[in-house]
Amino acid sequence: MRTRLVALTAAAAGLVVGSAVTLGIALAQSPGTGDTERPDEAAVSAPMTVPVTSQVLVDSETLSGALAWADAATVVASDGVVTSMPVSDGSEVVPGALVVVVNDRPVVALHMRFGLWRDLVDGDSGADVVELHTALSELGLYGGDPQAPFDGSTRAALAQIDARLADGPLTSASVAAVDTSGSTLSAPGVGVGSRLGESTVSVLRHSDRLAVSDSGLAAELVVPGQEIEIYDAAGEAAWRGTVSQIEVDASRTLLTLTGDGELPAEPTSVSVTVESTPGEVLAVPRAAIVPHPDGTSTVTITSDGPDDVPVLVTVGLCARDLCEVTPETSAEAALVPGTAVLVP
Repeated sequence: MRTRLVALTAAAAGLVVGSAVTLGIALAQSPGTGDTERPDEAAVSAPMTVPVTSQVLVDSETLSGALAWADAATVVASDGVVTSMPVSDGSEVVPGALVVVVNDRPVVALHMRFGLWRDLVDGDSGADVVELHTALSELGLYGGDPQAPFDGSTRAALAQIDARLADGPLTSASVAAVDTSGSTLSAPGVGVGSRLGESTVSVLRHSDRLAVSDSGLAAELVVPGQEIEIYDAAGEAAWRGTVSQIEVDASRTLLTLTGDGELPAEPTSVSVTVESTPGEVLAVPRAAIVPHPDGTSTVTITSDGPDDVPVLVTVGLCARDLCEVTPETSAEAALVPGTAVLVP
């Protein structure tokens, strides 16, 4: 029994020694944390550099408050008996559709900047005829010259919408000017058989006045002649123009807009230009400018030599994260587009 115990003890001791040796070999073969490669300290501490750019800087302000168009109402029928009403109150009015029929005379919606100011007969020409021809061309109904006078070709195009429109003079009351989208019919309480008088049929279309529900705050920021941008739901600029007039109506600021192109149906956000540079200027990140106690400012140019070069600059307009900088005369050649400057 004693012999067996000694043998077991020796075997156990051998196992421990063998394990220790194996562990020692494993530790020797596995690199420890102290044996990993250390990063280049110079690379870690290297400051960030950015190139000087040349660009136009624009400082803009986004207006706060809900946005909507101050719809303009145009009465399209105010007298007679409604004999047909293809479009109901509150519904959208699209170009080419019959809006209402009064005393069996139809009123058609056409995409026009303004309606007819007279009854048209063959031979008539002018801005209203051009608008009419352009609207019919958009519908694919008229293929002639928009500048041509009102004639049989115009009547043929109108007849494709409703034959009654080509019968006799085209009265100004027969055409309702609408937008390509977003115009709606306002005819509360009006239906087939209604006698118009106190009740009327109107088309609501976008005016060129943008209503900002902000209790008049925008009136303190915006001035006539200021540039304005309207953005869509995707954040893309959908329209650019200028503000021509500013009014405060109850809790809203009304901005009358001037510019080319059709205004977007649903403005999502609006920004106005507060200030901009007259042309391209040298620009660096705001963080690259180092202010000094004496009121001066510098930017630091990186160099191939042992020392970087500070350049005295005058700081101009700052827009977002970029600032306009003008170097002192002696440093004009050193600070040019593409020059690398330090961002501390």
